[in-house]
Amino acid sequence: MVKIRLKRFGAKKDPHYRVVVTDVRKARDGAYIESLGNYDPRGAQAFSIEEERLDYWLDHGAKMTPRVKALLRRLRREQQAPEVSATAEEVSEQPETEPVAKEKTEKKTEPLEVEETEQTKPDVADREGGSDEGTA
Repeated sequence: MVKIRLKRFGAKKDPHYRVVVTDVRKARDGAYIESLGNYDPRGAQAFSIEEERLDYWLDHGAKMTPRVKALLRRLRREQQAPEVSATAEEVSEQPETEPVAKEKTEKKTEPLEVEETEQTKPDVADREGGSDEGTA
């Protein structure tokens, strides 16, 4: 079976990875069929991959490892997200939701009124700190 997975390289405590197509029977850092991209987990966490070659291998039955799937999902999400810059006009057009939130919090912070009854008042004997034994 052919897998698309990460191959580790780089110095000790400074890993870098290549996204490679390889046979599952090969070692993690062993020989590979084709290199599709790179991944640097440190710093900017850069991930690049050749989409055309990836599609080719997926069409020919290669399976991605869960880590490569997650990286690819994150890459596609970053590419699809348009850069949003809110201007003053856009901010003023949005309806305010703060008064509703304030009303809800005011209701929650109101103190509860508790009537003092015989059950809620502390017992005089409890305050004196006497023993558990009754009076003799």
